[in-house]
Amino acid sequence: MDNKEDLLRERRKDEHVTLAYNSYKKQGTSFNDLKILGTSLPTIGVRDVDLTTSFAGLYFKWPFYINAMTGGSAHTKKINQELAEIARETEIAMAVGSQSAALKNQELEATFRVAREVNPSGKLFANVSPEVPVEKAKRAIEMLEADLLQIHINPAQELVMKKATVNSVTGSRV
Repeated sequence: MDNKEDLLRERRKDEHVTLAYNSYKKQGTSFNDLKILGTSLPTIGVRDVDLTTSFAGLYFKWPFYINAMTGGSAHTKKINQELAEIARETEIAMAVGSQSAALKNQELEATFRVAREVNPSGKLFANVSPEVPVEKAKRAIEMLEADLLQIHINPAQELVMKKATVNSVTGSRV
């Protein structure tokens, strides 16, 4: 892997974050569309509500998690650090972004490993594309000491990227 390709990959990671941030700023969130109607005499107590769940043999305090976001550049390392701090303090599971960059360039592993360093006992998902061979997927898991492996499938995003490499229907390389 040449240095120019590594730099382009890092810049793409930062561009993803910028696009997501700008999209959020302009449009807001779907929470603006929610209307919550109160019940003046609830029939269930707060202590009776249990949001815990389990998946793949693991126990989760909450039925949601911080989904795959970032990693692969100095800027996104900081974001992973901050997300891991939130995950640790709230006991929410977390998935890192695609580890493809770190599987190609070991110097970028720290941008993902920071999530485990900050949240040593939290539930953490490694993340790879379906194109990654099993041995590299295992390496992604080991890199984070991950509890689970998330395989991201995002053909729509791949199609709009400058260097699209995935067939949107079959997932095969084009």
